[in-house]
Amino acid sequence: MENLIHIRSQFMPSIERKAYRVLLILSDGKQHTKLELMYAIGDDPRSALQWLQGKSGGFWRIHNDAPRSQPAVYRLDLSHLTGNLLDDASARRIQQANYKGTSKILAEKHSSRLQAARAEHQDALSELSADEAANDSCISGTIYE
Repeated sequence: MENLIHIRSQFMPSIERKAYRVLLILSDGKQHTKLELMYAIGDDPRSALQWLQGKSGGFWRIHNDAPRSQPAVYRLDLSHLTGNLLDDASARRIQQANYKGTSKILAEKHSSRLQAARAEHQDALSELSADEAANDSCISGTIYE
């Protein structure tokens, strides 16, 4: 983590988090395979990477350099490693914009499906017998609230 000594503490995950171990590995600025990260943390690194790249983790910019449909190869953006706080802040702003853009796309995608999902749910409900409906706790929609 010597390469990240200049990073403000608010952006550093606590030592007991898997995200800390992932960041420790990525802090050398080199590429690391998903398999390598899995071996190091004893679990799939997906949630740790998502946490680091999101708001809770401080918007670390982590690249997946692998071609599509190939096993992931992760690398920490070099802007976090220059020792310059302005470079680090810039990388975080870029990551935040990417993160918020992806969130917007997902929200639009899911909202456009809402009307169809409601109709499909109504169709499925109409096919239930009274006994089936009485035994299903999710029919009222309470599992979504």
